[in-house]
Parts: sequence; structure tokens; C-alpha cells
Amino acid sequence: MKPHADSVYFARIDRADVAGASRRLFGTLALSASTLVCVLATACGDSSATGTGEPIDQYASRYAHAACDDLERCCAENGIGPYDKGNCLLGGAAFVQQGVERAKAAGATFDQKAADDCVTAVTALTKQCKSPESDPIGTSACGRVFNGSKRPGEPCGKDLDCASTTEGRGACYKKKANDPTGTCITRKVPAAVGDRCAITNDDPIPNVLAGCGASRLYCDLGGTCQKPVALGGTCGVILPCNTQSYCNADMVCAAALATGATCTADKECASGACVKSKDARKCGVNSIGRELQCLTQPK
Repeated sequence: MKPHADSVYFARIDRADVAGASRRLFGTLALSASTLVCVLATACGDSSATGTGEPIDQYASRYAHAACDDLERCCAENGIGPYDKGNCLLGGAAFVQQGVERAKAAGATFDQKAADDCVTAVTALTKQCKSPESDPIGTSACGRVFNGSKRPGEPCGKDLDCASTTEGRGACYKKKANDPTGTCITRKVPAAVGDRCAITNDDPIPNVLAGCGASRLYCDLGGTCQKPVALGGTCGVILPCNTQSYCNADMVCAAALATGATCTADKECASGACVKSKDARKCGVNSIGRELQCLTQPK
């Protein structure tokens, strides 16, 4: 949700805070450059991201409206207000526009149906005060809005080089993060326990690897999707807790805190939001009603 030149909306907000809040509200469902493009959506337009004309200029605005039009109640539920819808729209559209520009520069093509499905899903979730992250399967179309031309098995440099398929979004898989060249694959959703999600040796890269996260699973060191750690289990960076718990300082999955409980971080709260109250931080009712999205001047 970061605007152009950081001067309009987030001038006083730390960049890391901006990135985190943007993911919560605007549904960037991965951490790569392609996922910035995941959020792009419109209800109409031609099929080319490199074309000109009115539709492409509306992409960012349409998605921002999907995320901001019904946000006021969510802000009020978390005790944050008064809601500044204009500010939310301005910041949201500017953030999404960054992805539009990346798609243009990469020569990606626009998938109208995926965009329609994405905007519909985000609109419905915002009405329920839920983030796109709360329904990764329902918002999976957001990852297919812009596509490259390369098919699974072809060499690539980035996700935007790769085409989506009926099984999922296109992705550029690299065995090592710093490899200059990877191989296009399909990130299949939904995924099941035991599905192959990564390559752990010199085996050839398959055309399809599972996207574990969209099915509330994680990719383990053996390269297969597994269930997260249950309450009371040992956790860590590579051993995430399930959605009913969080990894505490003792590296144990503890029960997520209820609404109104004192908290220090989002992960501790069942709602996914640790928000400011009068004299402390407390778990909010929902995960998207936050100062950064709700207020003209976050405190």
C-alpha cells in the first residue's frame, strides 16, 4: 500500500510496517516480486498488460475499492477511527500500481477472468472483515492475474516470466535463491499432506510443485507438504504452529490469545491483529481494521 515517492500516505511510517500492513489488507500472498502482482485486479479490460487505454489505468483503483469500500466497520470493531476511506483508497491504489508497472515492464499478459474472481473474492472478504490471507484458496485467482509466456519446464529469471495453468499460478523455481536462472513450474493449489513442494537434491525439477501455504500446510525440509505443529508442540522458523496457536519464546506452540487480551505481536492473537488501545496493545476483533489503513494520520 506504499504510494509513489512515499510522500503522500506513508511519509511517517517505517517501510517494514508498510509492507506488513499491505500484505494483511491487500492480500500479497507470497513474498516474491510476482506476489506484488498477485493483488492486481479489475472487472474489465483487454488481455495485454502492455497495452494502453482506460482499463489498465483502473486496475489499481478497482482493487483498492474492493479492499477499502467496506473497511469502516472493521476499523470500528477494533476501536480505531474515524475511518478515512479516501486515504485508504489513495494508499492502496498506489501500492497496487507498483505491481501494475512491474507487470508492464515484464511484458506480462492480463487474465480478465482471474482478475474478476480476485476482486469478487476480496470484496466479499472485506465485507466480513477478513483479509485475503484468511482464504488463500478463495483468493488464489489473485496470483494468476498477470502471466508470463513461458510454460512449465522452460527456463526463467522471475515468476512473471511463467504462465499459469489450470492447476495454479506460474512460478520460477530456483534450487538456490541466488541462482540467476530457474525453471518455470506450476504452484498447484489446493495441496495435500505429502505433496511434493520442493526439490531437495539433484533430481530434475518437475512441472508441478504444491503450494502448501494455500492449504494451511507448510513445506518441510524433506520437500513435502505437512500439517503445522499442534498446540503444545515444539516450533520454530521451519516448524510453524497451526492457526489456533503461536510459537512463543520457549519455542512451544501456545494457545492464541482471545480478543481484548494484552499482546505484543500479531502472531499471538487469534484474530491475527495486535492493535493499539488506550494504554496497551490488545488483540483486535479482526485482522484488517488497523491504524495504517483506517486513519488519516496513524499515531
